[in-house]
Amino acid sequence: MKNSIVKFSLTALAAFTLAACGSSGGSSDNTAAPSNEQKTQMTPSKTNQPTPNSTEANQNQTFTGSAFVISEQDDKVQVKNVKFNDANINQLNVDGRKITLIFPGIYSGDWQNIGNKVCCGKYDNVRMGVSLSNGPAEDDILFYNGIPTQNMPVTGLASYKGDSIILSDDISDDSDAVAGQSSFDVDFGAKTLSGSITANNVPTININANISGNSFEGTAKSTKLTDGAVEGKFYGNNAVELGGLAKANDNSWGAGFVGKKQ
Repeated sequence: MKNSIVKFSLTALAAFTLAACGSSGGSSDNTAAPSNEQKTQMTPSKTNQPTPNSTEANQNQTFTGSAFVISEQDDKVQVKNVKFNDANINQLNVDGRKITLIFPGIYSGDWQNIGNKVCCGKYDNVRMGVSLSNGPAEDDILFYNGIPTQNMPVTGLASYKGDSIILSDDISDDSDAVAGQSSFDVDFGAKTLSGSITANNVPTININANISGNSFEGTAKSTKLTDGAVEGKFYGNNAVELGGLAKANDNSWGAGFVGKKQ
């Protein structure tokens, strides 16, 4: 893998810091746009930001997932964020590169190594994983995508447990990526999400986010890792599943996660 997937340049950071989610409320609008993917430059998340106008809110609610795409040119790392608006849990197309997420007719409840590291067949509405480069001519891609929730709960509490993948300079083994677990608590009435991402040999990453429509965004913190940002989405009927991405503000780690309502 080129250098490290998480050794992003500080210049590249400004190009894809997680964007503010769409309008608040108990339901969402996920009418797909004509194209298979929508590339956007992500703007820094700030407190006390103005409420986005209706057009911006609608655009943020229509995406089905996203990816971090990392390339290297002239010894400089360049990063962009790609938004998907194609709810395909079998295959992704990122910059013309096809990523197989699951083979039809083949069930595996665990991680699948099918040229990519993808999780998992036990989720009905969402996929998450990483596609590492085979050389300097290819990009590294960290992604999540699925079938967004159309009928978000407006009240009640829920717990989610699932899987994660963490890429970090602090990983103390020979892997580029370490699979782990995720755990989240959601208050649909208060529109908040909190939880953690854990994996062997990697410090716990704590997540806190605000929910808007069927999306959420917030902060990712650890006692031993640098602070970061998180984005994600709820998937399936009545928000039965969730998925998302997180990364450090200084690009020293990155993570993907999925979870299922308990």
